[in-house]
Amino acid sequence: MVDQEGQQLLGDGRLLERDTPTVKVISLYMKGRDLMNMDDDRDKSDCQVVLKMKWLSTQQDWSEVDRTECIMDNLNPSWQSHFDVVFNFGQ
Repeated sequence: MVDQEGQQLLGDGRLLERDTPTVKVISLYMKGRDLMNMDDDRDKSDCQVVLKMKWLSTQQDWSEVDRTECIMDNLNPSWQSHFDVVFNFGQ
């Protein structure tokens, strides 16, 4: 999450302090190999990754955070976009 000034926020709205030793921003790059074709025999699946997270341990539902571009007719996609995820290694 990002506030109006472009500063990165944690899921509960607190400002991310990049100097905190247990909090890191991790970049996730996605690639699929030999995915199952969910389309008919004449076509191949159009693939996309949807990132969902629970911001708080008490949260019941998953919230959509971001998604990649859709790669058409490809069962071995490599997405150009990536996800930057804030992870707290101390919790």
